[in-house]
Amino acid sequence: MIRRVCVVGNAASGKSCLADRIGLALGVPVHHLDRVYWRADWTHVSRAEFLAAQKALVSGEAWVIDGCFSEYGLRERFAAADLVVFLDVPALACVRRAVARRGGSHVGLPDGADDSRMALGRTVAFLAEMLLFPVL
Repeated sequence: MIRRVCVVGNAASGKSCLADRIGLALGVPVHHLDRVYWRADWTHVSRAEFLAAQKALVSGEAWVIDGCFSEYGLRERFAAADLVVFLDVPALACVRRAVARRGGSHVGLPDGADDSRMALGRTVAFLAEMLLFPVL
């Protein structure tokens, strides 16, 4: 039986929405890694804090975890998962979706966070990361 699902893919590829649907279907808790990593003001926790929080989530009996964060424990998530879902959405489609939702919040972000408050430098880096995914 599938009890641990890891959903990965580019930013704005639909990971959070799909994770919520899978969690509902399986009756297991859903954890959005953006909520673990980012704060509402677009600062983030330290690498050590993030890895410790992720380790605690992964050690659970049943879960759906969405987020890429390939340099932050992706192998551990894959190793613990019963199923890995990779959303292979074209980069330009992700950029269009990210631009369309800018200025609002979405399910995977921390409470109070919205894309319009992201600093220009972070916004440019975010768009570059999307265009280069999965090369990074």
